[in-house]
Amino acid sequence: MREYILQFEDKKWQCDYAATFFERGVGLLGRKTYPRNRIMVIPKCGSVHTWFMRFAIDVVFLDKCGTVLCIEYNVSPWRMLFGGSKASITLEAMSPMDGGASAFAGIHIGDRISIIEK
Repeated sequence: MREYILQFEDKKWQCDYAATFFERGVGLLGRKTYPRNRIMVIPKCGSVHTWFMRFAIDVVFLDKCGTVLCIEYNVSPWRMLFGGSKASITLEAMSPMDGGASAFAGIHIGDRISIIEK
């Protein structure tokens, strides 16, 4: 899996970029945990499921230009999410378990996020 940087204004996050069909299909499935404030970027993806997930996740759907279309927080296992017809990139992060802030705190619908190759 390739490593990228996500950038929004002055915020930057380390991320894993799921480039292959297999990586996109697996995403965060099967993991017991995922580093806090690390993001999984899934390109060519407008919907996700949390079947078999071991933890809740926060999800952001972007269009092909990186504009935020939809944000869902604390999505529990066994759910399906659809980002809409224009969604083409999905961002996933582990939801904070201690009531802390989401990795996506401060991001709103309409904001633009850049995906930068390391």
